[in-house]
Amino acid sequence: MQLDPTRWLVSLAGFTYDWIITREWMRIMLCMFPAALMISGIAFAWWGRSQDSRALASWYMQLGEEEIEGWEDAWAGGTSEKVVSDDGEADEPAFSLAAPESDAESETNAEPGESASEDDNKISPYADMLFRRVQELSPSDRSQFFIAVSLAQKGAVKEGRAMLEEIAPHDGSGYKPAHAFLFWILVGDYARTKDMQMFPLLLHHIEQAQGATRLPVQILQLGSELFWELARSRDLDNFRAGELSPRQLNDAQKSLNLLRRAAEVEPKLNLEVSKRARFIGNQIALDEANEKAVKVFQERLQEDPSDDVSRLGLAELMLGNGDVQGAEALLQKQYEKDPNDKLARGLSEIYRFRFHQSIQTDNGVYARNAQLLDIALRYDPSNPMVVQDIAKLARMQGPASKEMIDKLNLFLAEGQATTLTHAWLAEAYLLREDFKEALPHLEQVVTREPNGAKYLNNLAYVLMELHPERIEEALAYSQRAVLISKTSQPNADYYDTLGSIYSKLERSTEAIAAFENAVELDKTRIDFRERLAAEYRRQGNEDTAAKIDQVIESLRKRAAEKPDDSNSLESTATSTLDSPSYPKFNSGQAETASPNVSEPANSDDPKSKKTTSSPNEAIPPEPASNQDPNQAGDQGVAA
Repeated sequence: MQLDPTRWLVSLAGFTYDWIITREWMRIMLCMFPAALMISGIAFAWWGRSQDSRALASWYMQLGEEEIEGWEDAWAGGTSEKVVSDDGEADEPAFSLAAPESDAESETNAEPGESASEDDNKISPYADMLFRRVQELSPSDRSQFFIAVSLAQKGAVKEGRAMLEEIAPHDGSGYKPAHAFLFWILVGDYARTKDMQMFPLLLHHIEQAQGATRLPVQILQLGSELFWELARSRDLDNFRAGELSPRQLNDAQKSLNLLRRAAEVEPKLNLEVSKRARFIGNQIALDEANEKAVKVFQERLQEDPSDDVSRLGLAELMLGNGDVQGAEALLQKQYEKDPNDKLARGLSEIYRFRFHQSIQTDNGVYARNAQLLDIALRYDPSNPMVVQDIAKLARMQGPASKEMIDKLNLFLAEGQATTLTHAWLAEAYLLREDFKEALPHLEQVVTREPNGAKYLNNLAYVLMELHPERIEEALAYSQRAVLISKTSQPNADYYDTLGSIYSKLERSTEAIAAFENAVELDKTRIDFRERLAAEYRRQGNEDTAAKIDQVIESLRKRAAEKPDDSNSLESTATSTLDSPSYPKFNSGQAETASPNVSEPANSDDPKSKKTTSSPNEAIPPEPASNQDPNQAGDQGVAA
């Protein structure tokens, strides 16, 4: 028997029809009318109430917006914390002409939106109440944002962050102002901890925040610094040389874009835009920034010829564009009328720049006009950058003289030195094989620059040599140096130091792993292989040690056939002083030790590189008292 589906459908249709025509619909509708009327009334009342709530919420929101008018342009202005280390752009030769302002000057000369008072940057209790009412009546991201900000400003940072993270997630896109304020909160944590693991989170939030229509200048500047720091960290050597990889160039361009946006609000920032555009070769941004910055500074000087800050800014632009004489004349003319510390620092920096321009090499012979540094020092004896360059000269000529070390120590005692001065002193003592004197300076550098891998490595080695009781501390420093170097470019010397420390701790397995990493990174270093063979012998593995000895013997034969042409101390130092193809500037901060101080060639053994020189050559000669400073650049001094 076969079933016919159509018969079932016909039967269902017939049943439905019969059921409908047999009902007493009029009676049913009369009975349901009151219920329908009641349901309609409830629905209408609910709709009306929701309309009233939205209207009321809109009114509260309008009142709240009026109460905080202008707040979004200033909410980041009250902080004193910085996201980047004190060096700013330490890896670029720093020729900033601006002298640091005193506290009194910064208070009286503060510009609108630059250092607003703490109260001006807080959401008022009245505005907070209005936004809470909005959130109760008609929740929105914007009202939740203001409530979260108010909580954070009152000290309930944890609760405020939790509310912000709901509308600005760490792993996605959300309300853009909330991303910005989360970035601002996280920046404070980063400034305190220097935790590099926070970098991706900070970059995520600043990228998500960029679409906001109104971002405080400080947020844009900090975001710009972060991307600049990221570009530096990817490959420090390439960054110093101005040869950026595509990824570095992309990060640097993001930094530039944020800074250009900040300059739209604060035109004086076009000076910094000009520097970075020049550094990455963005000619369009450079021309635009130069034009805007020159216009701003010239207008300010016309209004107030005694405006030294604008005069220094204009001189720095001229210097950046290669007009050294014009920059010097601009400052010298005003200095003759009204000599002051700011103009003295600017002229000092111009002569320091001329010193860098004077550096030349001819068939391996190194020459520079050291007298220009003396002139720079006479204009401003407190300029730490001049002392640092003098220290670099000492390094180029081998172990620093006692006179040079005394000069640097005096500078430290006067409280004028930067982190880099400690770094140079540490290196000077290392070159003199005086580890005991180098130690406190290395500790100072690591304290101020906790992510400086080279200093961590040198400190680890010196602790291992001098203080066996601090070997665990040395191990921690060495491990950090290796870990940090992995993020940019692994360093064979750091693994070698780590292996030496493990060997001291009799942890042969870990020592072998470290030495093998060092050998893998630099297969030409005989000393790495010697230490690796020694560790295998310690484990009783004579066969492997013997094979390593054979490779060592082969390397020695090759070295005997071909003279060693590895970088010497002088050539290494010269690279740090070579005149740049175009001037580079930083934001006015003194150059610090951000990893621009190289350890000796064998960084686990500072004694492996030793040179000698005449102590009297370490300090540049004092120019004659009747010498015209403008003529000094024509007199070369051979090394």
